[in-house]
Amino acid sequence: MGMNKVSEDVMKSRSFISVVIVFIFSMTLLVGCGEWTQRFYSDKHLEKIAKKSLYEKYNEEFEVRNIYQQAWKDFYAVCSPTKDDSVVFEANLFKDGRIIYDRYLDEIIEDEIRDEVSKCLDDLWDDYYIDGFSLYAFKLNERDKEYSLNSYVDLTYELAKEDERDYGTYAGVVIYLPISEYYNTKPEDEYKIFENEIQELINEHIIPPIAVNIFVIADYKLQKVRDYLKRETIEDSYFRDMMWKNKYQFKYDENNGKLMIDYNEYCRIRKEAIEK
Repeated sequence: MGMNKVSEDVMKSRSFISVVIVFIFSMTLLVGCGEWTQRFYSDKHLEKIAKKSLYEKYNEEFEVRNIYQQAWKDFYAVCSPTKDDSVVFEANLFKDGRIIYDRYLDEIIEDEIRDEVSKCLDDLWDDYYIDGFSLYAFKLNERDKEYSLNSYVDLTYELAKEDERDYGTYAGVVIYLPISEYYNTKPEDEYKIFENEIQELINEHIIPPIAVNIFVIADYKLQKVRDYLKRETIEDSYFRDMMWKNKYQFKYDENNGKLMIDYNEYCRIRKEAIEK
């Protein structure tokens, strides 16, 4: 008899808990229905959101190449302006259309930096691929949609002071050099280009002080690099493993654009990079 009483009480408790759960779930659906549907959009729907938001910000059309890392409230998109599909950038947006950040300006500025540096390198190497990066361009988003490389140079110093951080350089280039070019080029010829021509660009403030990273890679990998970087903004593990083995780096002084490495040191790290 006692056992039946206990069982009855347990059943009542379970029934009460079930009713409470159903009530809470129902209220959640009623109150947060719009929020729930916002959380699980298809990639096609997110593409529309990204295109609309970017158009409203820049007053030009964009294409979405890829949607990735869709989270509860936000998502990432790899995009290109319709007028130039060679420009590839990342955008992070809330699913209600608000832009958290996008790197469209970064990519435009990096493209200008690449063009200027390439003019110096074309007489040095027959075949290579150059990529770029800038550390502060994304902060121009809320300041001024009309920009130039020179105004970016000036603003980087201002923004660095605001952040109270000293990066030393505010932009850079990444050069992917096939091993055949590496062997065909004399170290002294390379050094002269970086010491004189690129340094002159910096001193004239055509480009800001930069870091230069050179990856020495197998010849057959060069086209893989081109193909990858034309469609993606994020380095996956395979790309990192392929690239980050044979690397050497040098920087220019932020005050006077002087190369921060002497010739002997340059030759040493150049040799070490290929022997790894």
